[in-house]
Amino acid sequence: MTTCESLVHLDRKLSRAMFSRRGIKLTADDLDLLASLGMPAKVAQAKAKALEDEAKCRQLRVVSTNGGRSGSISSVGRMENQQAIDGTSGGTMPGQGASSGEARARQMFGRRANA
Repeated sequence: MTTCESLVHLDRKLSRAMFSRRGIKLTADDLDLLASLGMPAKVAQAKAKALEDEAKCRQLRVVSTNGGRSGSISSVGRMENQQAIDGTSGGTMPGQGASSGEARARQMFGRRANA
């Protein structure tokens, strides 16, 4: 078989296997052809990239769980005139039941509920 025929045959073999999601058996000639195309170097390069990405993700997880600087805007600098916020968080409003519950507590105990 010529190199061109071998490439066509291998391409067909790989394509069918990927389409049907099944394994294939590679012959020694198939492996030689893949090696001549530089496949081992490409696989090694992809592996190195995947390992780098995993290491970066692990580092980011460690930084975020340890409270370190993550590079986000909030961790880079403090806002000017920061004030402590009392009461409900970021735009939320207490439910209707909260004020009526407080009123009932005042009636029962004769004083302010959260004092």
